[in-house]
Amino acid sequence: MGDGSVAVRRAGHQRGATVVLPAAYVADHLSLGYAITAHRSQGVTVDTSHVVTGEASTRETFYVAMTRGRQANTCYVATDQPAGQADALQPGEPRDAKQVLAEVLRRPSGEQSAHQAEQAEQDHWESIAQLAAEYEAIRRASPPAQQDLLAHATGAARVAGRRLILGLIPAVPPAQVPPEYRAALADCERRMTARADQLVQRAIAAGEPWLASVNARRGGDHRDNQRRWRRTARTIAAYRDMYGITTTEPSMPRPASPTQRLHHKRAIQTMAEPAKAKRQQLPNRYRPAAPNQPAVLSL
Repeated sequence: MGDGSVAVRRAGHQRGATVVLPAAYVADHLSLGYAITAHRSQGVTVDTSHVVTGEASTRETFYVAMTRGRQANTCYVATDQPAGQADALQPGEPRDAKQVLAEVLRRPSGEQSAHQAEQAEQDHWESIAQLAAEYEAIRRASPPAQQDLLAHATGAARVAGRRLILGLIPAVPPAQVPPEYRAALADCERRMTARADQLVQRAIAAGEPWLASVNARRGGDHRDNQRRWRRTARTIAAYRDMYGITTTEPSMPRPASPTQRLHHKRAIQTMAEPAKAKRQQLPNRYRPAAPNQPAVLSL
């Protein structure tokens, strides 16, 4: 009814007296039986459950929602993103439902300490994904006079003669952008490199198994080998951070988008370069530390 009250009749009865429930009672004691939140569904069991989830969901609420149905539990994944986030700066790159679900399963709903919240926020805004999106946004914001040159330079053949930041992201030639854009791009690249170094340091300290996929070359100058190892480790760390890969295993998940397939190919090529020669053990300074023993990556 227009005033918020509801006329009800006993279920299964086509005829019979109806009762009008006042609006105040409806607001306090009634809810839709076919659409409720995951929190309200705890303890409820139904024949079939249809769950709508997106990037704001957490793994705990997702588990609750997907275990309500006796016969079937179906999930509908929203793959769009609010404006202002990293992927929104790169239009035309739709996200896969698997990517969204992976994000949901990585996101806990438990309360974080102030330090954890600060660290999570910093990790988000300083992630390779965010910084790469900022780099691309700066490139796109270049004056129209330069845009044609940049569009040509970033075409399908751009990999052949261009430097790749961290072995993944095509660098914009400094001569093609005004000084103010040049400084912003250089700062963004510096932050990406620092982030990759930080991630490698963390992996070494934790003894993460994916470091075993970084090969070193036998023979030649020892310092050259160290620089090559560092460059490869940075690329793998940057790729993992760009696509939210948190597993510690050496193998990388199957790419889910054209851009990810391209980056995956570049990362594999970087890993394969040292493997063309005989392998050797990682230099001592790069080996994972023993438990309770700090590890330092000399850069």
